[in-house]
Amino acid sequence: MNGGHITQEETVTQQGIRLARERKMEEARAVFRDTIDDLPSDAALWCNYRATYLHEENYLAALPYFQKAIEFSPAFHGPYLSAGMCLSGLGLHEDALRLYDQAIRDTG
Repeated sequence: MNGGHITQEETVTQQGIRLARERKMEEARAVFRDTIDDLPSDAALWCNYRATYLHEENYLAALPYFQKAIEFSPAFHGPYLSAGMCLSGLGLHEDALRLYDQAIRDTG
């Protein structure tokens, strides 16, 4: 990365992840949002987008994006686990446990 531009070696997704690691969540969300507009059914992109909210412990904002990722890729375990973390963070521990059980059933 040089001066805020993507290097040839860095993909757009990698740029978003790097921005999130640098705690530039709004910028990371913008990168992921633009990519989601091009690839709306990519569960991994939805997970990356929601992770920016999860890192800020904004569980309520993150939860719908995990649910969207589950819709697009029900066999992908990541969104179930992250959605469970959101539910637990919101104090909904029983709901989180049910989601973890669902992840084991649906992705196992």
